[in-house]
Amino acid sequence: MKPILFVDLDESLIQTDILREQLIRSFALSPWKTLKLLFREQFRPERVKAAIVAQVETDPATLPYNADVLALIHQAKREKRLVVLATATHEKVANQIAKYLGVFDAVLATTDSHNCKGKKKLKMMQEYAAGRPFDYVGDSHADLTIFNEVQTVYIVGNLRYPNAHQRFVRPSILRPFLKAIRPHQWAKNGLIFLPLLTSHHLTMHTILTGVLGFICFSLAASAIYLVNDMVDVEDDRHHLEKKNRPFAKGDLTVDEGIWFSLTLLVTTIVLSYIWLPAGLWVLSGYIALTFLYSFSLKAQAVLDVFCLSTLYAIRVLYGQVINEIEQSSWLLAFCIFFFLSLAFMKRTAEIEKTQSKKQPLTTRRGYQLEDDSLIKIAGVSSGLLSILVLTLYINSDKVTKLYVHPDFLWGSAYVLLYWKLRLWLIATRGEMNQDPVLFALRDPTSYIIGTLVFLFGAFAKGLL
Repeated sequence: MKPILFVDLDESLIQTDILREQLIRSFALSPWKTLKLLFREQFRPERVKAAIVAQVETDPATLPYNADVLALIHQAKREKRLVVLATATHEKVANQIAKYLGVFDAVLATTDSHNCKGKKKLKMMQEYAAGRPFDYVGDSHADLTIFNEVQTVYIVGNLRYPNAHQRFVRPSILRPFLKAIRPHQWAKNGLIFLPLLTSHHLTMHTILTGVLGFICFSLAASAIYLVNDMVDVEDDRHHLEKKNRPFAKGDLTVDEGIWFSLTLLVTTIVLSYIWLPAGLWVLSGYIALTFLYSFSLKAQAVLDVFCLSTLYAIRVLYGQVINEIEQSSWLLAFCIFFFLSLAFMKRTAEIEKTQSKKQPLTTRRGYQLEDDSLIKIAGVSSGLLSILVLTLYINSDKVTKLYVHPDFLWGSAYVLLYWKLRLWLIATRGEMNQDPVLFALRDPTSYIIGTLVFLFGAFAKGLL
């Protein structure tokens, strides 16, 4: 009599945990409703799972399946063995996955009144087997009770169990972690140094302070990137490029993401408290606003781009605060319009790319394809207003006190105007990736523009 093969789902057949993903997405969609749901269901697993699955959909076609476990299942089917999906995931999702894969003879899963986990799962498996021997594929401590009763043990991951017949070891998470924290995005934190340049306070002390601030801000930003990717995981799996992100691909689990994010947040707050206590309130505000953006504001049209531009401006404010530089209303006004334009440009790039690839817009955005024209008008106008602020500043009395030859600054305004309009032209043609800042970092022309702005500033200061 051939043994039945029972297969666990979360972090075994698939490289993620359905419930944890659904809870995070539910919080993002409606945090207060989700909290009320948890208390209403008294945190009972089966009732929570039933309530969550009713409001959050999971597409089985895009889940990150474990190729080794699928190979084991197909081998069992070739041997004419019964294969059963045995999971603590709610039966609605489990049945959808079983139907999609088409390899299971039965499904044992959590119902509205029964949580299929640990001893309860073992009992359901024994009742189904009716005396026949069976094997089991699992991954967690809750499966240890089951391992002691089965004929052959297959373990996914690094769970300690001495009698495993076969292990499916996960690759190292170092590379996925480094990819998930997006170190290439740290370039945006270079805005911390902008007040040093505009106020002419470049000294070894202010540069060192800026470097420490850069480290703190980069760690905080990476922590939020992890949270953002966990929230957007379902949308990312439907995206042509973002589907390869670590959480969407299953290279990192939700538990790992939460642990890494908390570690980075605690680290950045402690370092900021030790190194730069004066800027801790600005950094805390940045963290709070990014959380609010990830869980709510991202889905609010127009408000989302104002939030993005504010996050850019906060970096500039942080640079001013940690170096005790007098805040400039001119710099603040320029940054607001300049970064608002970039934020609108990012949304334009998303819509243009969506149209060119004939993909649906992500569900966690408040825009429709019909909004494209309005977004472009608002974005270009904001960019032009930022240049207008710069030209008004050049004509102000303050400039004559800081610069020997202030007329050279008109050259900076001129090339920045060209750069802004060029980027908008590229974005409207659908030739830009979804982040204009990253596009600029890879764009040779942008480096030429940056060099010219620096040279005009140096001439104006009398350094050249």
